Amino acid sequence: MLEIKNVTFRRGNKLLLENASARLENGYRTGLIGRNGAGKTSLFQLITGILHEELGAVNLEIQRQHIAYLEQALPHSNEAALEYVKSGDYAWANIQADLKKAEKEEDGLLIAQCYTDLQTIDGFTIDARASQILDGLGFTQEAFQKPVSSFSGGWQMRLQLARTLIAPADFLLLDEPTNHLDIEAILWLENWLQQKKMFDINDFS
Repeated sequence: MLEIKNVTFRRGNKLLLENASARLENGYRTGLIGRNGAGKTSLFQLITGILHEELGAVNLEIQRQHIAYLEQALPHSNEAALEYVKSGDYAWANIQADLKKAEKEEDGLLIAQCYTDLQTIDGFTIDARASQILDGLGFTQEAFQKPVSSFSGGWQMRLQLARTLIAPADFLLLDEPTNHLDIEAILWLENWLQQKKMFDINDFS
C-alpha cells in the first residue's frame, strides 16, 4: 500500500504539491498524467526517497530497496547489453558477487549456498528471462553482446527499461516508459505489464 498524506513539496520557488493526498492499495496499476513540469518525476522521486517532502508524509508498506524505478537517465556502462540487463536483477547480482568471492577463496560451503540461493530465486533462468525482455523491446540476438555505450540514446533507454523490468521488485515505477518505443514494443510492454503481478505506477504522459 502507498499512502501520500498531506504532502507539500516545491522545487526551487515552484510549488509542485500542496497538501496532496492519495492512497493506492496493493495490486493497483495506476497511470499518472500531467503536463511537463507539473511534478510527475518529482513525485516518483518522493516515493523512492530520492527527494523528501517539506510537509506531510509518503508511506510505503514495502522497503524502498524493493522498488524498481525507471528514470529518464541514460546508462553509463560498457557492459554487453545482455549482461547489463541481467544485473538489474539485484538478487541474482548479489549472489553472483558472493559466488565469485567464494570461488576465489575456494569456500566450498559458500559456493554450495550460492547455488542453493540461485535455485531459490530462479536464477538459472536469468539468461532466458533477460533475452525474452530484450527481444520484446526490439533487440536482435546480435545486439545482445554489443556494449551499452555503442547504442543510440533511444536504444540505451530501452536497455534501461529492460533492466528495470527484470528486477525482482514488489513496486514498479516507470517514468515515461513508452518514450523511444515503436508500436510493436509498446504492445509487448502493455502485455508484459498486464501479466506482471506487482503494484505499479506508470507515467505515460
